[in-house]
Amino acid sequence: MIVYDVLQLIECIMDEQQGFLRDLLHSHKNVVTNDYSSLGFILGDGTVISKKRYWYVEVKSTLVYTIISALLHVGSIAQRRYIYYQCSHSGHSRMNYHIRIKTYDEKLEYIKMIKRKEVLLDHSFLTPEFIAGYFDADGSITINSKTGQSKIVFISNNPALLQVISAYLRREHGISMSKHPSIIRPHLFLSSNGIKIRKGLTYQIYTTNLESLENLIDLILPYVAHIIRRAKLVLVRQYISRNLSKKEFVKEFKFLSALSKKLNATEYNKHECLDLLDRVIKCVSKWWRGPH
Repeated sequence: MIVYDVLQLIECIMDEQQGFLRDLLHSHKNVVTNDYSSLGFILGDGTVISKKRYWYVEVKSTLVYTIISALLHVGSIAQRRYIYYQCSHSGHSRMNYHIRIKTYDEKLEYIKMIKRKEVLLDHSFLTPEFIAGYFDADGSITINSKTGQSKIVFISNNPALLQVISAYLRREHGISMSKHPSIIRPHLFLSSNGIKIRKGLTYQIYTTNLESLENLIDLILPYVAHIIRRAKLVLVRQYISRNLSKKEFVKEFKFLSALSKKLNATEYNKHECLDLLDRVIKCVSKWWRGPH
């Protein structure tokens, strides 16, 4: 499978991993991505640009793992020869990994309308694969290091979208999420000219009990492609099943978070970044099934 091949490719930059973590990462060999997971990821992290006969999907992130996830998801609806990527500064003096992919998938026009908040999500899009793709883009799993308690969080600047997702999970799968999206405190960052800019409002929903956390992990795990987030899900599942002590669980979870930050664009050499992405694209391209 795609993700397993990519894991083999990037193992050289994970030389600290030992034993249990290595086993976690190798569990990716059964991951499945499809059009629904692609659309979920694009809705979360992608920008859709309409043209006369085709669309571009753009993804920017400070983390190379997010860009790799974009390749794994969007690759199923992409055209190989129209891919473009770079590592560059954004307007706020932040280094970003940047990828642009050309596609003919007409469903992206609907995703663009959702991102503009013109329509709510069509319920036919709501599948476990879609939720997993959205989790790869705008989801996270957090722990309390003192208690070992965990929760899955989805974020968006569109609270209505989160309400639709929450209602679907409750109605179709009995998974309890926070009933109403709550506001995440806006934060300030510096622009390239030193001006403080306040980020717009962001909302969140999250699992409210252990049973819902466990059921949501089981629902989306087969389709989650983000390497670090998938490993965290497996780690939490192992802890819930009492295969790990709290001390082991917290230690491994913190290591995964540190490993993700290691490939942050602000700390990663540009030439190494482009070389890594180039090799990942070559690895993924043989699985792409879009028009060529």
